[in-house]
Amino acid sequence: LQNVQMMRLAREYGVRLNWQHLYGFPGETFEEYAGIPDSVPSLHHLEAPSSEETAKVSVQRYSPYFTHPETFGIAAVRPARPYAEVYDVPAGSLERIAYRFDYDLAPGVPDPSAAVRRVVTPALEAWRRRDALGADLALFVGHGRSLVLDTRLEEPRLWLVEGAADRALPLCAEVRGRDKVIEALCGGRPVSGPPELAPSVPDDLLDEALERFASAGLPAVPLTDRDDDPAATLEALQAAGLVLVEGKSCLSLAIPRPRGVLEALLERLGAAA
Repeated sequence: LQNVQMMRLAREYGVRLNWQHLYGFPGETFEEYAGIPDSVPSLHHLEAPSSEETAKVSVQRYSPYFTHPETFGIAAVRPARPYAEVYDVPAGSLERIAYRFDYDLAPGVPDPSAAVRRVVTPALEAWRRRDALGADLALFVGHGRSLVLDTRLEEPRLWLVEGAADRALPLCAEVRGRDKVIEALCGGRPVSGPPELAPSVPDDLLDEALERFASAGLPAVPLTDRDDDPAATLEALQAAGLVLVEGKSCLSLAIPRPRGVLEALLERLGAAA
């Protein structure tokens, strides 16, 4: 979740990222990757990996995989093949100058690499396509209610977040313990961290947006007030893909946007009409 939080903040503040999805950690199983196709669509509004190909973990000099390979089920560590094609030196010299190394897995260590690539690569390709099209999960904060425009998938969705759900989103702006968020929603001890998001959209602009989007065929789906059941509030936000839950922690995925972004959207709606 910390990585996702960093990616969300980077997108909010216009910071570009260059990263790859890694696989091939010795000892991992296919089951650790099986859920990726279901979880990746909720991240389509964040910076996609720099390649649609998932990258296999490498053994590098000075890393634990290099200094203690047997501990991790790694065997036959040797200089990566390109070194021999570049340097015309004895094999012993290659072992001294190489930084990256090829390796085999020890007998009995599972190797789900092929299955992982078959499952993960299509999900990363879809992510790159949606990111290139400008997918977003734009949060427009009003007074006691917020509007979330979700264009992560081909069919856009509009959420009207009110009551306890509206209070929960800023509580989850950082990775939080689920129980702490529920306690805060119940009126208990407030969570530490940055203050709640200041409203960016006045009521009249929010009302106009609701009307204009509905006229364009995109009525808002209400996330209703569940003050009587904070746990159900978090579940509803999770089901809508606005909050990501992992274990006992949760994180809001929505990106706060200024009123100017909403005004520009409404202007484009008017031009299209």
